[in-house]
Order: sequence, then C-alpha cells, then structure tokens
Amino acid sequence: MTDPDDQPANQLDVLVAAQFPSVRRGLLSMLAEHPGLSPREDQDGVSSAEPDVVVVYVANGAISSDISERWDAPIVFVVEGLLAELPDIAERPVALLTAEADSHALHAAVHAVDQGLSVIDTTFAGSAGIVWRQPLLPAADHGDQLTAREIEVLNLVAQGWPNKTIATALGISEHTVKFHVGSILGKLGAESRTEAVTIATRRGVVVI
Repeated sequence: MTDPDDQPANQLDVLVAAQFPSVRRGLLSMLAEHPGLSPREDQDGVSSAEPDVVVVYVANGAISSDISERWDAPIVFVVEGLLAELPDIAERPVALLTAEADSHALHAAVHAVDQGLSVIDTTFAGSAGIVWRQPLLPAADHGDQLTAREIEVLNLVAQGWPNKTIATALGISEHTVKFHVGSILGKLGAESRTEAVTIATRRGVVVI
C-alpha cells in the first residue's frame, strides 16, 4: 500500500474502496497502469489521510447515502449491475462508470472529477431518465453508439413487441430488457419507445 506522504507532489492520491479484497486489487492494478496516480486501498473503512479522489466499487447497484459522510473528496463510482437512480451526493464532482469500464476510462474519470467535472456513462444516463439533446447525426455515426444487443432489442421494439416477449425471445430477464431500452432512449435522445424507433429508422439503424 502506498503511503500518501511519500508520493510525488504532482501525483493524485487515489483511495480505492471495495468490499472484496480481490476487487480492490483489480482496481489498484488498473489505476497503477497510468502515470500521475498514486492509488492506495481503503481497508475496513479506515484511511489515514483524506485523498484527492476516491474510487468506490458498488457491487449491487445501490449507492449508499452515507458515502458522502465518509469523504469530502470527489468520488468515482464503479457500479456492477443496474443503477435504479442517481445517488444523492453532497455537492461535489462525481463519476458513474459501469463495472465493464477499462483502465483508460477509469483513469479519465479520476482526472475529470479532480478537475471539478462530473462524468456519467450513457448506460446509466438512459436508465436514470437523462436524455442527451444532440443534433441529428449521420446514420453510421449514430448507429455506432448502440451495442449489438441494443440494436437487437430496438429491432424487436420496432416490431411492437412488449418487454416480456423480448426477454423470452432473447433469453434475458425483463428487467434487463428495461435496462437496454432505457440506455437506447438515452443514446438516441428519445423520450419514448416510438420516438426511438422513428429516430433509429431515419438513421438506418432499424429497418421496418
């Protein structure tokens, strides 16, 4: 574990908090791949000094409100599973990343919150009801934003299939279908399933 008193002045002191030691080690390894960061682990909720940035792994998609009381530093949440709603965090920069985020995304998020910016993965934006208002893009550019699974779900939505039927056809849970639909709405800047299909059809992502 790195002693924050020994780190170079130009490096960010990043505290990693996760319930399982294996997860902490994984995050520490990812952060250590990039220069400018001095990661250390938060063991049993005890930390000797206030860090510059905290990286918190959330295993069940539920972000506890007491997080804001433990640290005053900006927080990067790495969330496993679905996120029902955005966390109610005291005014500070925060980042919300999925557990699939790679070391480059994690590194970028740490630096972003340190600079006073907040970051949210588009996957969570849709499920949280946030809609990006963007100008219309060419079909090829916009289609690249959707994953193969999201395009598969969207094509079934375009056929008028309900979530339960889509879930059965794809062999996934109905909750996962809702998650994909929310993500699709966020990425397409749509407020409804019908609008999402209309936008996607116009851009060639969906063929009816």
